[in-house]
Amino acid sequence: MDEKHNDEQLDALSEQVAMLKNLTKEIDTEVKDQNSFLDKMEAGFHGAGEALGRTMRELDAMGRRGGTRLALFLIVAIVAAFLLVYWATTTTEPAAKAKGPNPVRLRR
Repeated sequence: MDEKHNDEQLDALSEQVAMLKNLTKEIDTEVKDQNSFLDKMEAGFHGAGEALGRTMRELDAMGRRGGTRLALFLIVAIVAAFLLVYWATTTTEPAAKAKGPNPVRLRR
């Protein structure tokens, strides 16, 4: 009787160990996938950082050459573009919404 009970407990314990082993494998796979994703993101950020550094060096060189008028023009053009997009997105409302609700008048 005790041996049968011990075998049942041993089987239950074996099932739990197998479940934990599978869970551990899934966690390992997920960690490897996440590490791979982070490595790719790091490479992307590194490339973006290099591009930004090149741009800043070129802007610095342009400023030293006396290209302030061009830089000012670019800044004004960018601000104007953002304002135009902002204006276009805030003023395009459906006609019904712009007029408001129509009041209903009851006749007596």
